[in-house]
Amino acid sequence: MDPYPVTREAYWDFVASRYVTLTDKTHTWDMTDQAAVCSLTTEIGFPSGDGESVGLPFQYRAATGLDWCDAYLYCKSAGKRMCGRIGGGSTPYSAFGGEASILAGVDQWVQVCTSNAAYPYATGTNFSPDMCVNGLAYPDTTCHSPNDPWSAVHWMHAFNEWTDSCDGGECVMHPRLTDTASNCVKGTLLHAPHNAALGSIRCCSDP
Repeated sequence: MDPYPVTREAYWDFVASRYVTLTDKTHTWDMTDQAAVCSLTTEIGFPSGDGESVGLPFQYRAATGLDWCDAYLYCKSAGKRMCGRIGGGSTPYSAFGGEASILAGVDQWVQVCTSNAAYPYATGTNFSPDMCVNGLAYPDTTCHSPNDPWSAVHWMHAFNEWTDSCDGGECVMHPRLTDTASNCVKGTLLHAPHNAALGSIRCCSDP
């Protein structure tokens, strides 16, 4: 899993690479490798909002306000994939009704966030809103789960993050945490083709 959400700078580079000028001087979007659920999507979304990264230099701000299709295509273009099932493919949509102990063995995002089901939050046993969201030190601030064999999890609770788990047009997005009501396992179900406020991207290696 990437240690940081995709930045605005990286995302705008992706947008530019997909904006194609045709021989008649008109323009179109290169949607090659887009997911089947996004077959009716003809444009790439632009980021909006800054979430918790508003005080950072532009190049370090997270790309937010993006839909599932934007996230999927960005990761494919980067030679990676949207985080999903451990070992490859999508996490079964039905799995998100289960417990962390089950999900951590199935879903990449949950495995990293919970340190393989050891903790409910990326910040450990308790939710700490200031841990991982120290804009002044970003991107050098380290936010690891206390038992950290998996990966760095910088800013894991600062933004809504899409994951590769869908049922038709409904896909799982891990919510930004502002209190203890949500944790690494509780996901928000949103319709994939629609932009969602503060939807952001974190890619995983393929597979």
